[in-house]
Amino acid sequence: MATPVICYTPLNPGEIVPPGPPSFMAECGLIALPTDNNYVDVLFTFPKPDTDYNLDPLSVENVVDVPADLIWVTLITDRTTTGFRAWFNANPPTLNYKLRWCVSTSTPISSLGTEVVLMQFGDSFRIRGIPGGVVFETFDTGTNSWVIVNTIMA
Repeated sequence: MATPVICYTPLNPGEIVPPGPPSFMAECGLIALPTDNNYVDVLFTFPKPDTDYNLDPLSVENVVDVPADLIWVTLITDRTTTGFRAWFNANPPTLNYKLRWCVSTSTPISSLGTEVVLMQFGDSFRIRGIPGGVVFETFDTGTNSWVIVNTIMA
């Protein structure tokens, strides 16, 4: 199975990351496709609250073989809170084909009742979910704190 990249960071630089992000957090990965199957099972690191999650992007990549065969996702089945199965139009001819995937849920931030970091870009910019909306922040190294630059309420 692929090692997912979790889009989750501590609330402030230097904080210890909690045991795991909330289940609604975005999670992404790149998984090698087997040559003996026209499907692959993807497992999430953290369970989602339900099976009504979004899979985007979902694409097949091959940057080694020239020319690469056209392999694409044809169907998603076996959706569970811990993963899904992606079916392809054909068996990949080599092990150089990979499925790039990202999952996020449609759980509204306002229903969570807590503040969480949805996404952080390096140490300088983050998007934080608050009850009823989101906050965009930059990190001010002079004050060593996060500064709100914009707020969007639902």
